[in-house]
Amino acid sequence: LGFLVDDIRSIRGPDYNAIEMKHLDADLVAKRDALVKQIADLSRQIENQTEKQQVVGDSSRNLQQTINQLIELQKLGMQKSVAFSETDQSNFTASLRLFLDNQGKYQALSHAVSDLLEQKHGLVREKEQVEQDLEKRRRPARDEFNRLSHRHRLKLAALQLAILLPMLVVAAGLVIIKRSSIYFPLSLAFASATLVKVTLVVHEYFPSRYFKYILLGVLLLVVARLLIYFIRTIA
Repeated sequence: LGFLVDDIRSIRGPDYNAIEMKHLDADLVAKRDALVKQIADLSRQIENQTEKQQVVGDSSRNLQQTINQLIELQKLGMQKSVAFSETDQSNFTASLRLFLDNQGKYQALSHAVSDLLEQKHGLVREKEQVEQDLEKRRRPARDEFNRLSHRHRLKLAALQLAILLPMLVVAAGLVIIKRSSIYFPLSLAFASATLVKVTLVVHEYFPSRYFKYILLGVLLLVVARLLIYFIRTIA
């Protein structure tokens, strides 16, 4: 019984992606994908520029420390009336020039990162607008998918019950026919297993508020059939 039910349950239902693509505008989807690609590319550029800016900033801090040390040496030399050597003066000039160059590079990188961030924010806003338009079109797609899914579940339930209910009837007949036979436990086990499987299928595919009425109805039919049989036997 489990194999039968599982094979029926494995029947594929509606494909949401296919339904969604039927409702969505292909141009909007292509635009959304292009925006996602552009945003990702800008993010990589921003990351690269930020890394370069960090390297330049570290270099500027090291140069600033060197310049400060040279200034301190110059102050000490002036206090002791010692002239600043040409080598120290050359190092100071070169360090200062390199420091100013790094500051220029740092500012240029800052402007580049700022421009890239502005472009990215503009694309993000545009992508959000496109996503809103797509979301409006997804609602009927979800409604159709839910409707088809509900119909598919009812189909699965009907197929499973179409197999299980006749087997339950046969099992119930065997219980009645074989009640005085040594094989009665076999027929009773078969009927019990089939009844449990029918109960599980009904509970799976039908809402709980309906399931209790279906279960009560089935039990009433079984009891009524047994009573009719006993009344006829006594009569």
